[in-house]
Amino acid sequence: MSVPFEMTTKNLSGHWALNKLLSDNTESALALQGVSWITRKALNKAPVSITISQYIDQDGIYHLNTTQQALGRMVVQKAILDGKAIDLDHPLFGKVTILQAWTSLSAIETEFLREGSQDGPQEVIEMKIFHKSDGWQSHQVFGIELIDGKRRHTRRMIVRNGSTVSRTRLVYDWKGVD
Repeated sequence: MSVPFEMTTKNLSGHWALNKLLSDNTESALALQGVSWITRKALNKAPVSITISQYIDQDGIYHLNTTQQALGRMVVQKAILDGKAIDLDHPLFGKVTILQAWTSLSAIETEFLREGSQDGPQEVIEMKIFHKSDGWQSHQVFGIELIDGKRRHTRRMIVRNGSTVSRTRLVYDWKGVD
């Protein structure tokens, strides 16, 4: 289902399902991130759903809490969109440092990450992930894109490990709120 017109990256709260037909295959990105062959194959076949709770705290800081379900597992990530580094032990990727913040679309240097975004004020959520020991990096942009005439939530990512690079766009279908 299309994202309601009033929704922007400033409020992504609700339920979403990964649209595998419109999304790029994640095989190469997951391989660069050290995910095992069997897990990559399973993730590329399994349905993936996310629930987002986004709010502003008393200090005016945005929070983005995401619960992702795939392969019978649930991964919860609580993000503060303040640009400060957070170290965590991710169940799929291991020890990583994550930075998330609001960024103007014009400040994103890489064309692939800027492509297609339709979110009014041209402000997107930018996430950078650095793996502590494997050396890979992921640069992601969360936005709203117009795809086949419908507004869709997307996450574009570039994953680098050494000189190898993978570009992936994930497209999510809006499933509503509780």
